[in-house]
Amino acid sequence: MSRRIVVVGDVVTDVIVRPHSAIIHGTDTASSIAIIAGGSAANTAAWIGALGGTVEFVGRAGRDQHAWHEGLLNQFGVHALITADPELPSARIVVIVDASGERTMLTDRGANDALSLADVECARIDSKTMLHVSGYTLLFDGPRPAGLSALQRARREGAPTSVDPNSSGFLANVGPTRFLEMTANVDICFPNADELCALIGGTDPFEAAIALTHHYGTVVCKLGPEGAVVARAGAIVARRRAPDVTVIDTTGAGDAFAAGYLAALANGRNVDGCLDLAIETSGRAVSTVGARPAEVHTAR
Repeated sequence: MSRRIVVVGDVVTDVIVRPHSAIIHGTDTASSIAIIAGGSAANTAAWIGALGGTVEFVGRAGRDQHAWHEGLLNQFGVHALITADPELPSARIVVIVDASGERTMLTDRGANDALSLADVECARIDSKTMLHVSGYTLLFDGPRPAGLSALQRARREGAPTSVDPNSSGFLANVGPTRFLEMTANVDICFPNADELCALIGGTDPFEAAIALTHHYGTVVCKLGPEGAVVARAGAIVARRRAPDVTVIDTTGAGDAFAAGYLAALANGRNVDGCLDLAIETSGRAVSTVGARPAEVHTAR
């Protein structure tokens, strides 16, 4: 019997901008622009649902787009518990995607920063649950108590937990020591190479992943074109290369990766099976514009 996965964190309206040439400052640059749903935690929930997992999302959006965000997540089979903020607008991010598919983000966190203890109390967290918390929820003062409360509740219930640091830039503002203290006893951490080195220091992601196992039971490091590695108990236990795909947009690739890993884990797959589905799912994510699934598949 598979576990239900509860995802707590951010839901965002993404404005994806793909300039047709180098950006010309001070005047116009022809671009392709798409407005789509995003947010690291919401993206992860959408991918888990698309993979056939049982998933619940807890977040906060403005009244302006609350119903829209809930409806889109429901389409992927996600039980969306999104509180409508009476004052703040929904979060928005302008994502500028260059010719290589790499993205630069300009962020207005909006209602995400008002995520409250009451919002997460409605989540169904018990011993049959897995809890995943977006790092953005822990990196800002407003939603932090809600994120920490969810993690504490999961520990009391004996539910496995995971966290994605999400942003090396915002992580630097909080400080690695504080983040590691806040997430002590979390079972799985999903950093990318930049976040990994921000947390541990150094430049070698393999050495850093091994060092980070002193803080987490399992470290699953996303290495972009180099694939990914899994470290446990001071050793690398699995490694995969990235799939050979045409990269169109890397937005949400890490969210999809975490979703694949968690969906496989919830179904009882071993570390190799979890890593395989994570790599496959992130490959699908970078092959299309935006951070959500373009079509629904069922996890194997």
